[in-house]
Amino acid sequence: MKEILGIKLYNTEETAKMLGVTELTVRNYFNSGKMMGQKIGGALYFSEQNIKGFLHGDPLIQFTDEERKKLYAIGTTLFGE
Repeated sequence: MKEILGIKLYNTEETAKMLGVTELTVRNYFNSGKMMGQKIGGALYFSEQNIKGFLHGDPLIQFTDEERKKLYAIGTTLFGE
């Protein structure tokens, strides 16, 4: 688990273990739109919101506004606007 500005993010391996599936299955969920996630520095991460959304059958549950603002701030700091 990685925490960025108070947002808990789980990598593909950790998410797969939580769900009892393979990492490939998690990537397939992401690529097909069944599960939302975030690519950061080339790696794929899933927030608790993303995982809960998937479990509730609503893949469009994304980051909260506060989480989005924090991630946007990180992105602009690292990569510029």
